[in-house]
Amino acid sequence: MAILALNKVSLAYQERPVLEDCSFSLEAKSKCGLVGANGAGKTSLFRLLCGQLKPTGGEIITSRGLRVGQMEQELKNHQNTIWQELFALFAPLHELEKQQEREVCFSDLTAEQKNKLSAYDDLLEINYFQVMNTDVPVRDEDISNALKKLPERKRMIILMAFFLEMTEQEIADYYHLVQSTVHYHKAESLRMLKDILE
Repeated sequence: MAILALNKVSLAYQERPVLEDCSFSLEAKSKCGLVGANGAGKTSLFRLLCGQLKPTGGEIITSRGLRVGQMEQELKNHQNTIWQELFALFAPLHELEKQQEREVCFSDLTAEQKNKLSAYDDLLEINYFQVMNTDVPVRDEDISNALKKLPERKRMIILMAFFLEMTEQEIADYYHLVQSTVHYHKAESLRMLKDILE
């Protein structure tokens, strides 16, 4: 199953094309290499995959919960060794490995433990909102229901600002608006959310 796919993705800097109709997919646990001449768009492609750039055409599709990490070409902290930088990059994976060591097979649980899990499962229902081809989880049912009552543009701005932690300028760039318009919509959306939640 593909965990990441590009479908006819294009990228241009000031009308100068860097990538045109780029399509590929990566399967879970697969390995691949990217080779190309200087200026061919390798770094730009990685920035697209990490969400640092937005494509000018096409779409990037990721499986739910997928996080993409990268190691920068230039080290920002010159005091660290390459191994320290790599370890920091993969720290979340090490944490997952530690969690996996504490996991218990469901069939090994007692009836009482299974009943507790069922009760927790009822509490942990998560609603997802589609934002920029990404599923954004909202765990609070009241907030989720309130977001559904907002007009789509206002809902998207709230999700981008507070759940994807985008700046007002990044949101403005995405919607091709000026920052003051995004600021107005964000403030108005928060006021509407407050009224709905009260």
